[in-house]
Amino acid sequence: MAESTGAARPGAATSSPLLERPGGIVLIRVTVEIRSMPVVTIEMAAGRTLDQKRRVVEEFTNTLVSVLGVDPAEITVLVHEIGRDSIAKAGVLLSER
Repeated sequence: MAESTGAARPGAATSSPLLERPGGIVLIRVTVEIRSMPVVTIEMAAGRTLDQKRRVVEEFTNTLVSVLGVDPAEITVLVHEIGRDSIAKAGVLLSER
């Protein structure tokens, strides 16, 4: 997947860098294809509430609708939770911090 460096070319995939947030690391990848539905994949440390995940999904959907002008029914958001014992930063598992 190519790293995003500005405006995406038609049909090109874009991704965003690793983001650090309190409570875990969140990696957000956004793939947008002109001829197919936008797909957002969110990978984050497990432990968020259902309400937090619901809000994140709604915000990503609303942003894509606003920016790309697509129908919300065409947007797919995938949330992948990763156990804190399966994520390490600086050689230390998050579960051991």
